[in-house]
Amino acid sequence: MVIPILYGIALNSDLEFVLTQDGEKFEFISRGIGLFEFIYTMICTANYFFLFILVVIGTMLMAREIESKEVNLYVYRIAKRIKIVLSKAGAMQLLITIYYLVIVTLSVIVYLISSDVANYGIMSILDSDMQKYIFAIAAIYLGTIVIAALCIFVGIRKKAFTTFSITFILYIISMYFGNFPLIMNYFPEHFAANLVENGLDSLNVAFYFFVYVLYILALVLLSSISFFKKEL
Repeated sequence: MVIPILYGIALNSDLEFVLTQDGEKFEFISRGIGLFEFIYTMICTANYFFLFILVVIGTMLMAREIESKEVNLYVYRIAKRIKIVLSKAGAMQLLITIYYLVIVTLSVIVYLISSDVANYGIMSILDSDMQKYIFAIAAIYLGTIVIAALCIFVGIRKKAFTTFSITFILYIISMYFGNFPLIMNYFPEHFAANLVENGLDSLNVAFYFFVYVLYILALVLLSSISFFKKEL
């Protein structure tokens, strides 16, 4: 949440190197930067930090509880282990959803405060191609859920430190697949960047969104199977 707040403080302070360009006050609208592009930029800027925190939470939620035997306090009482996996996956998704709602809200507030809406009009803040930014944000959102589901899956099989290391290293490795056009769109972040750069007509959005949902369902299913078979 610090990212949009810092942008807001800088853009509305007396720091001339931030607020002025060629002697004129910087305005988002006059520079062609619409609201949804700004939201997308804020999410992308903060995404690495949020994923780091998310993996830490996911590791504590599953791997640490199994490692410390805390999970035994309720696993026998609940009886059906699949309920535990689904509840933890649901908790992670709820956390992610709340985060996205908050950062989107903060980004909107910062944008409106930092733009001269009174002179340009409220409709001027909307991007002419805002749909691609909405789909790009949705893709990053799904990608974040994939990372959370992966963390839960690895956490069932490995200890806490190993879970954190494997999950975060796999995420970092996935960043390099942006150099391979044939497969880059199967990674949500690369898909979002490609979508923003080339537009909606260049990609089959429905197909790739379906693939990302399959990632999530497959990881939750594999987590349920692994947890069911695991000796606690």
